Amino acid sequence: MVVVDGLNLLSEEERSLLEVERLIEAVRQRSLIGVLIYEGDCQASEHLDYLADMIIELRAEEIDGPPRYFVQKLCIIKSRFQQSVLGWHQYKIRNQTGINVFPSTHFYVHRRGLLNERIEDSMTSLASSSADVKSLNENSKLAHILGGYLGKPALKQGSSTVVLGARRTWKTMLTLDFLRAGSSSESHKEHCLLVSVMDNQSTITNEPRSLCELCCVKGRDKKQREDDCSKHRACYENIYLLHFRPGCISPSEFFHHLHKRLEIGRAIGKPISRLVFWDLTQLEYRFPLIANDRLFIPALIDYLKHSSDPITSVFMGAANSELSRAASAIADNVVFCWRDIRTCDDNGNSVGTTGFVFHVDRLEGHPESGSLFFLSESGDGHIDPVIDSDRQIEAFDYAESMREQIWAMQGLPAKSHSR
Repeated sequence: MVVVDGLNLLSEEERSLLEVERLIEAVRQRSLIGVLIYEGDCQASEHLDYLADMIIELRAEEIDGPPRYFVQKLCIIKSRFQQSVLGWHQYKIRNQTGINVFPSTHFYVHRRGLLNERIEDSMTSLASSSADVKSLNENSKLAHILGGYLGKPALKQGSSTVVLGARRTWKTMLTLDFLRAGSSSESHKEHCLLVSVMDNQSTITNEPRSLCELCCVKGRDKKQREDDCSKHRACYENIYLLHFRPGCISPSEFFHHLHKRLEIGRAIGKPISRLVFWDLTQLEYRFPLIANDRLFIPALIDYLKHSSDPITSVFMGAANSELSRAASAIADNVVFCWRDIRTCDDNGNSVGTTGFVFHVDRLEGHPESGSLFFLSESGDGHIDPVIDSDRQIEAFDYAESMREQIWAMQGLPAKSHSR
C-alpha cells in the first residue's frame, strides 16, 4: 500500500514534481493499493478526482441537541468497476478494531435489491398469488389473546406485535411468556433474543419465578417445579440477551450490532426466530439519536419481517409515547393492557374482579373489531373473554369507554372512529 497525505499543502509546482499520474500508474502496474489524501478545496482536486478509481469523502456532523453530539460520516462519491452503497454512513475509530463503518439504516432494509423483487411481484395478479404464511403452534398467552376472536391461538411466523400499556399491566410477563413458549416448545425449540434498552441480565433472571407460577403448568406445583424446572431455568435455556446501555448510539450503529448478532446465530446453527424489544418508551429517554429518527421503528419491523429467516417480533412500551404510536400504526398486531376491570357474570350481574385486561386493537388478516380478555391474578393463568364481537353483555358500555381511551392514546377522535 502506498499512502500520500497532505497533497493540498503542496503548491502547483510541487505537485507537478510529484508526478501524480505516473505514481498512480506505477501503483496499478504493481497491483498495489494507493491512497491519496487531500481536502476538497485543493486546487488539483478535480484532476485527482478524475484519476482516482474510488473517491471517499469524509465529513464531521454536529447533531443539534439535546444533546449536542459529534458524528463522523463518510460517503462513496465514485466507485469505478464495483458496486457501492449510496448515502452517508457513520464511522468510528477504535483502538482495538480500527475504523468501524456502520451502514445507513436504509441499507439494512434494501440491501438485497428488494425494490426489484417487488416490481417482479407486481406483475403477478392477486388472484394467482398465494401467501405461504406459517402460523405458530404454541401455548403462549399472547397467541391466545390474539386468537380470541378466532377461538384458537393466532400468531404468524414473521409477524410483528406491539404490546402497550401503563406500568404494572403485565406487559413484561406477556413478552417473557412469548419467549418462554418458543424456547421450551416440546415439538420445536426455538432460539429467542431479548433486545433490551432498559435493563441488563437482572430482570430476565429475576422474573421467571413469577412467570412460571402464572403461566407454566409445572409452575403451579411447587415440588414439580423444583424437580423438573431446575430452579426456573429450563424454559430459558434457548433465550439470549442483547443489552444496549444508554447513550448517543445512532440507528445505523444499533442495526450494525443487531445484524451482527443475528448473523452469528445463523453461522453457529442457532438462528433467532423470536425477538422481544424492551422497550419503546425507554428509547425516548435513553437513546436520543434513535428516538429522533422517524425511519428507525418502520425499518426495524420491516428488517425482522423480511430477514432471510423471518423473525417473529414483539415490542413493548407505554401507550402514550411517540414511538409506541408509530409502532402501533405499523405492526401487524396491537394489544393494549389494563389493570383491574369490573365485569359481569353469566347472569349479567356486575361483579368486581382483580387482574389484567387485554384489548386486541388489531389482528393481522382480520379487520373486524377486536376482543377484550381478562387474566386473573389468582395464579391459575386462565384467560377468559370479557367481551366478544358477537355479544353485547352488560359490561359492553364499560368496554367501549376503554376503547375510547385507546383511540385517545392513538390521537384518534373517538366519536368519528368506526371499526
